[in-house]
Amino acid sequence: DVLVRDNPSISGNLSNVINQHTKPEAGYFELPLPFNSSNQGIVNIQNLDITYIQGAEVPITAPEIIVALSSVDSEAVILTWNDMSEFGEHLEEIRVYRALDSQPYDYENPHAVVSDSQFIDEDVNIGESYRYIVRSFHLEGVVSNYSNQINVSIPFPAPPEIIQGLTASDVSDDEGSVISVEWNLLENDYISNYHLFHATTELNPSDDFSQLQSILIANQTNTHLVDNLVDGVGYWFGIVAEDLFGNYSSQMAVIGPVYARNDTAIFSEIFMQTSSQIFLDDEFYAQISVVTEVGETEIGSVDLYMKNDTDSWLIQQGLSPQVNYSAVSFSDLGLWTQNIHGEVSLEAIYSGDEGNETRQPISTAIKSTSSLVTVHAGISSDSASIQMNSFGQGQISLSLQATKSSHDILLEKMEYNWSLWESGQVAQTGQGQFVGGQSEFTIQSSGGYLHIEPQVPAWVILNNPSLNLTILSDGQNNSQNQNNDGNIDHPTISCSSLELVLGITNDTSLQCTLSHTNPFALEITFSTNGWTPLFDEVILQSEQTEIRVEANDEITFSVLVSISSYDLLDTGTFSSTIDGVAYNETAGSITFESKILWTIIPQPDVEVGEMNETIAPEISGSTLTTFYVGTGAIAIIGGLAWLLVTLIRKRQEDEAWSEDELDMDEMPESYVSERRASQPLPVGMGLDEFEKEDMNEEISAPQHRRHQLFDEAEGIESVEDEHEAQDDGVTIDEDGTEWYEDETGVWWYREAGMDDWEEYREQ
Repeated sequence: DVLVRDNPSISGNLSNVINQHTKPEAGYFELPLPFNSSNQGIVNIQNLDITYIQGAEVPITAPEIIVALSSVDSEAVILTWNDMSEFGEHLEEIRVYRALDSQPYDYENPHAVVSDSQFIDEDVNIGESYRYIVRSFHLEGVVSNYSNQINVSIPFPAPPEIIQGLTASDVSDDEGSVISVEWNLLENDYISNYHLFHATTELNPSDDFSQLQSILIANQTNTHLVDNLVDGVGYWFGIVAEDLFGNYSSQMAVIGPVYARNDTAIFSEIFMQTSSQIFLDDEFYAQISVVTEVGETEIGSVDLYMKNDTDSWLIQQGLSPQVNYSAVSFSDLGLWTQNIHGEVSLEAIYSGDEGNETRQPISTAIKSTSSLVTVHAGISSDSASIQMNSFGQGQISLSLQATKSSHDILLEKMEYNWSLWESGQVAQTGQGQFVGGQSEFTIQSSGGYLHIEPQVPAWVILNNPSLNLTILSDGQNNSQNQNNDGNIDHPTISCSSLELVLGITNDTSLQCTLSHTNPFALEITFSTNGWTPLFDEVILQSEQTEIRVEANDEITFSVLVSISSYDLLDTGTFSSTIDGVAYNETAGSITFESKILWTIIPQPDVEVGEMNETIAPEISGSTLTTFYVGTGAIAIIGGLAWLLVTLIRKRQEDEAWSEDELDMDEMPESYVSERRASQPLPVGMGLDEFEKEDMNEEISAPQHRRHQLFDEAEGIESVEDEHEAQDDGVTIDEDGTEWYEDETGVWWYREAGMDDWEEYREQ
């Protein structure tokens, strides 16, 4: 009998061979039966019986498996074999067997069971060797033969790659000295740590980093703060990776230069100077300086605004932090200046600076300075005296007009107070209001004077802050009321002369002494007008408006001096006039004036550092006083007045106007109609006496402003004389008014029908 039993051999298994050769049909299966015999002859086999198990309805054939090594590295082995289509639809599984070095396979426990045409073995150890075989299993117990064997040795890994994504930047919102460095982590399980380098010299990827000092950083960290750096210094940074086997990245990743910065803003402050008072035609200026903790800065810009309680106006944008901004006149800034008045603030806004990688930021700053935008105006009356009618009543007509007609509307409904003085006492008081620039009211009085004082806000600057009007009773003319038949001997005033340093002296004062020889006390009332009619820029005014001087006594009072601008002034000696009234209940009253000499001197040469020192004015000298008493007048002319005239005429030199060059047609009407004060020639000196004096000096026509007269006298075109000039120095204008200049430089006039000469005075 032939018995086919299980054969554990890999090949030559008879049952497996027969099973793989049977077909699903009737037929014959030839089976060779080899045997050995010692004799020749014939073997007769009868009643052959084969035991079998019913096979599969469909024959199953396992393919010959051929395995290939796809790849091997330090992390995995990849094996591939036949395409899955070769295994047919009856495949159950594919088993992979692995043996370490020379150890035998464990057929009962395969290394892996898969259902694909490849196998990735990640369970490997670097430096070890493995053997692999593969076998497929099918339905009905069909299995393939074992595949070819693959031998593999696991290699060491490659060095770490060059690190990507390296960045470095200053840490924001800190106090400096720190830079943050970041990079991308390598996807490598063998990385042990990173080495970070920094230097103030440039680093290149190919530099030998082994010579550099490094910061060791753990393998799972991708950021680091480098501190203790110097702000504003450029730093270069480099980084490499190291693996568990001592391998490094082939090159450094580098970046730089990068700067650490203190992000705390440097404190800044604005220093600003500007005019305390601003008038429409005055020069406007703003001196601005932005200063930080480390000194003046030129970085950033300044915007300059003017503001009041309701509005804001941009003056200039984008100014330098160190600037002397100016405009020829305030009105040049724009039409919006026309109606601005009163308290305003000049506001400078500094932009600050964000800084850059090397420069610390600077804080913003705001500076506001108060100023007063003024309106200049004048109050006047239609007459210097008030003529009472037979009922003791008099009409007063007042006018309040702005220097700029566009400002008149701002003066609407301004009020004033008036007080009537009789016998040294206030007899009546009242109030009034200007409508359309005019106001009228009626008083009743038998004599004395009327004091009128406008009640205007601080931003209204009056060229004559008050008026004193003489009251004339019915039938009494102005000259009769002035001296009360000479019952009051004139007082005298002696004042120190004043030196002002051009461009430096602003506000000061000087002392004056008033004395008299009358056997009775005098009540002195000073005019509140500014005592410099020829100069709007310089204002002199008594600190006290009313003083009392006892009989045969004297008293000292202060005169305040204020200079608003030196723009139209020049060096030289000038005079101002004190106006006032002296009154005694019994003796009556007189009006008087006294001249104060003052000089503008140039700035001395000083060393740097002394420029900010205030140069105090020196006080010395005396004054010239002129009084008008009763129907006549007494002129007391001091030597200093002659000195004043001499200095002024010295400036005129050879370009002064002669009598023949004067054109009286060009004389403003105001010289005739507006400025005729009731001031006669000094008593005891007639015109013929004046003619005996040295009157050969060249004549200059009176002007509204003293500095204009100086300009004309220094070379500006002279005016041809178109009027009659007499040989005695008297000139007659087109209205028939006679004009004459005495040796002190004072102009006198006499209208047709007047017996006495009167001094021409500017208000």
